[in-house]
Amino acid sequence: MNIRSIFGALRSGVVKHSPEILTAVGTIGLIAAGVMAVNQTPKAVKILEDYSNDVSVEEPITPQEKFKMCWKLYLPSVLMATTSVASIIFARRIDSKRMAAWAAAYQMSETAINRLEQTIKDEYGERKLKKLEQQSDIKLLEENPINPDEIVNTGDGDDLFCDYYSGGYFRSTPEAVRARYNHWIAKLQRNDSMSVNSWVTELELRPMGDDVGEEMGFTSSMYQNRELDDEPIFEYGPGYLGKPCAVVKLSCRPTVDYKYNY
Repeated sequence: MNIRSIFGALRSGVVKHSPEILTAVGTIGLIAAGVMAVNQTPKAVKILEDYSNDVSVEEPITPQEKFKMCWKLYLPSVLMATTSVASIIFARRIDSKRMAAWAAAYQMSETAINRLEQTIKDEYGERKLKKLEQQSDIKLLEENPINPDEIVNTGDGDDLFCDYYSGGYFRSTPEAVRARYNHWIAKLQRNDSMSVNSWVTELELRPMGDDVGEEMGFTSSMYQNRELDDEPIFEYGPGYLGKPCAVVKLSCRPTVDYKYNY
C-alpha cells in the first residue's frame, strides 16, 4: 500500500465519521473550556482582592469594572466553548443532510420498485407478481446461511423462522408469531408509529444496527387502511439441515417518514 492510498483511506474514514469526530471534539472542547475557566478564577479573585485592598479606592467596584479587569483571563475558555458548540452544531447539520439524502434515495428506490411491480402486474398478472415476490423472499434463506449457535429460542415452539428485516433466525410456531404480531399491532395503534426494530425485538431478535432499524418503520394508518394485514406473511422454503423454514415479514414496506406521517 503506497502513501497515496493510505491518505486516501484516511480521508475516506474521516469524511465518513465526521459527525462522530466533530461531536467528540466539541464535547471534549466544552469540558476543556470549563476546566480553563475554573483555573483562571483564582487569578480573577486575586485581581479583584488587590483592587479592593487598594487604600486609594473609595467607591465599591461595579460589575462593569470587574468585567473590564478580568475578561481577558476568560477569553481563551470562551473561544474554546464557542468553537466546541460550533463543532457540535456542524456535526448535527452533516447528519441532517445525510439523512435527507438517504431518505431521498430510499424514496427513489421505492418509486422504482412500485413501478416495476405495476409493470409486472400489467404484463403477467397479479398471480405472477405474487409468485415472484415469494421466490424473492425465499432467496433470503440462500443468501443468509444459518449459524446454529445464533438461532434464538423464544420458548414458543420448535419451528424455524427467519425474520425478513434483520435476517435473524428464531424458533417458534406460526400461532405464537401471530400472537406477537397482534401484541405489536396493539402497541402500534397506541403509539401511532413504530420502528422496524420494534418488530424485530418483538420476535426477541437483536435490533438492526447502523440506525436503519430505527429510521424506518410503520404507522397506525397503515393498519387502519389495511396495508398491514391482520397477520404477518409466512413464505416457506428449505432451511437448516433440509427442514422447512419460513421467512416472516409484514404485508407492507416500512417508510422513512413514519415518525411524522401517522
